[in-house]
Parts: sequence; C-alpha cells; structure tokens
Amino acid sequence: MESSEKELTKSKITQGFELSFSFDPEKLKEPYSERKIIYCSCGSVVTSSLCPFCGKKYSSVTPLRNGFGLFKLTSGKQTSDIKTHVYCIDISGSMEGNRIYSIQSTIKKKIQELVLVRPQDKVAIVLFESDCFIIGDGMTKTITVDSDSSFEDIQDIINKYPTVHPISESFDSLMNKIDSIKTNGRTASISGLWISILLVMKTGGDVFFCTDGMQNKGLGIDSVSKITQALKSQHGSTVVNLFFFEDCDSFIGSFSSIASITKGRVSSIRLDNVKKGVDAAMKRENLGYDVEFTYKHPKGIELDKGIQSMHIVSSSEAIPIRYTVTNPDLIKKMSSLKVQVVMKYKAPNGSEMKAVIEGLIDLVETVGSQDVKVVISTTLNVISQLVEQNNFKDARDELNRLKTYKFNISADEDKMFKETLPYLESFIEQGQSGAIPKDQVVAVLNNMRSIKPSDISTK
Repeated sequence: MESSEKELTKSKITQGFELSFSFDPEKLKEPYSERKIIYCSCGSVVTSSLCPFCGKKYSSVTPLRNGFGLFKLTSGKQTSDIKTHVYCIDISGSMEGNRIYSIQSTIKKKIQELVLVRPQDKVAIVLFESDCFIIGDGMTKTITVDSDSSFEDIQDIINKYPTVHPISESFDSLMNKIDSIKTNGRTASISGLWISILLVMKTGGDVFFCTDGMQNKGLGIDSVSKITQALKSQHGSTVVNLFFFEDCDSFIGSFSSIASITKGRVSSIRLDNVKKGVDAAMKRENLGYDVEFTYKHPKGIELDKGIQSMHIVSSSEAIPIRYTVTNPDLIKKMSSLKVQVVMKYKAPNGSEMKAVIEGLIDLVETVGSQDVKVVISTTLNVISQLVEQNNFKDARDELNRLKTYKFNISADEDKMFKETLPYLESFIEQGQSGAIPKDQVVAVLNNMRSIKPSDISTK
C-alpha cells in the first residue's frame, strides 16, 4: 500500500493532519498462498513478532512481501481463460463517413493484435441502425434482429445462436465483414447493446459499444434496469465499455449505469483517438467481486475515508484510504506508523480470497548537527535511570524514540549510529531477563552518554 509520505517529520503532525494511502488492485494478480492467516486477539493480522496495534508478542507470523500478502481461503471452479470480445457499432446514417471509417480501422487493428497474443479468444461483431445485425465471427450467416423484438425475444435468439469461433479460425471472415459495413437508418442502440452483452455472457469478456446519437428505435430506456440486473449476476465476468463521439455526450447518460455496474469505461472519443480509448479499456480487468474491507490502525488516528464494500474490484482503479490525526502527542511517540487493511473478496472463479495490506510511514525528528550529542546524551541518561528503576518497558520506548530522530549529519555517521541501536536494545532486554546484571547495563549506558555518532563502529 503506497502512502503519500514515505517519511514524515514529527513537527508536521498536528490535530487534524491527514495521512493518505492507496492500494493498487493490480497486486491481486500476484501469486497467492494457502497458508493459514494468524490473527491477534486485538483483531489484526499478525505480520510481525510484536503486534503494532496492541503490543502482544507472537512466535509465528503471517508472511507478507513488501507489505502485501494474498491468501486463498477456499477454491472455486476451474475456469477457462478464453474471453469473448464483442464490438457493438452504431451504423445509423449519422455515422457515415470518417466516423465509421475510424471505427472500422480500430476494430481491424485490435483483431490483428489479438490474433497474435490471444488467438484462442473470440471476436464477434454486432451492428445496429433501425434494426440489429449479428455478424458474429463472420463465419455464419448474418442474423437480422427486428427492432420490435422484446427483451425476452432477444434472449431466445442469442440462446440459439451458434458458438463463436476463436480468432485464429475467424480472422479472414471478420476482416471481410468489417470492410463491408455500410451506414443507414435510425438508432436501435439499446437492442444492439443487449444482444452484445448476451453474447459475452456465454464465456465472459467485454463489450465495446460505440454510438454517436440517442436511441430512437428498439428497446426503450426502461430496459436499462433489466440489463443492469442481469449484469450483477455475472460478478464482473462481463465488462461493458461505452464510447461516444465528443459532440454526443448528452446521449450517453442513460447507458452509463450499465458500464458502471461492470466497472467498464465510459469515454468520449475523437476521430484521431478511437484506438487509444479501446486500448485503455482492454487493459482493464475485473479481479474480484463481493468485496469487504476491514481496517486496523493505532490509537491517535481515525479512519477518515475508507471503502467498506465494493461490488467489483477492477485493475484500473486505485483504492484510496485516508486517516486523520486525533492525538498528535500520542503519534509523535511512535517511531513509525503502520496501518493494516484486510480485503475479503471472491475471485472471478468463485474462490474466496483475502488480501492483507499494510502501509508504513516512518516518523522522524530532525536534529541539527550542533544538537546531536545533547540529544543522544540526554536520551541515554533517561534510559539509564529507567533501567535502574527496573522500568524496562519505558526504557525501550525511549530507545525506540531515539531511532526516530533524523540527525543532520553525514549518511555514514547516521548509518553507523542507527545500526548500533538494535544491539543496545538487545542489551537492555538481557538486563531485564537477568542474563546480564542490571548494574552492568546502567554502567554501559552511563559510559555511552558522551559519545557522538562518529565515535561508533559496529565492526
């Protein structure tokens, strides 16, 4: 999980200060583990030996890599990687000329690319004007669907429609059919879109719908709600992308809910950027559905913006998370601030998955070169007194605070000093356990009070 700040100076932390994170769903494509997730009694996932939220110690942890872990809870059904891509094109009279030429050119280029990288995929063409025409893969006879056909009549037609062939078999037929497209008539756009969606729903895939005008034939606006209901049951396996020419944006409003329910793209296009819009849409992939989020964060901050649930999670949408500081004094005592998000969802094949996501911001205090020795001496003196009082917990807290200082000294000096602190921490822990006499720990700490970072070598 990316944070807006990799490192934050403590002097900046005030009441109401915002901390922003974002999660890139592309990470859900990473390999998953079937290991059991270990939970802390406080409700967080145990990812380190010391829970950052309640301080409880653990001998076993849930492994993350760079703050991310993906875990499969249950297996779903085996699914095919074959997708169907349907190009649903307005060929009404207003599309005549450069508009239809640009669409023809774009579709042909995309098929040429697909046949090289995904020859097993399927491509079908649906055209609409006053009526609709199912060109399909070009290898069977074109079917005309009367614009007066009802919602259910169209379903029956597609249920009986023959199987679409892979692009590797249909390539030449498709190219010939695309070249022969002519424009005419009115605009039965919703009928054409419903036909295209039904074709894709057979295997999963995407619809690329393009129009330049308002529908005035065929199924009416009242069919949009029926279409969205049908798409909800697909759990993101069917994606609808809507493209409209830039002077026609007022016509697309009634269709936008169909795209949004599938996490599809709604784009205004120009004659010179049709392919760019289609390329961007084809990169979008729905990675899961029925998504639920739970959040864990330390005291001193509260969740300001966090999504609780999503119908579909898409590869193209970063998920924003924002926290607000409620107790700056408490936060400033920390050496780093860690937040955790657990994302439960179902993969496209129905497998139940959990993603554990952590974000980390290092909290530092900047100390000028002239004050370095004073800060070190004062802190070690406090630690020494606490150890003498058998207050080892507060002694470790003070040592952790020393780790957060950002000394205005050379990188080598800072590195040497910071590398020494874990040894000192271990020394204090051994004093607490009795492995080293407490008097010896105090004596070492007192002797260290006069050091400068440049005096230390870890070798």
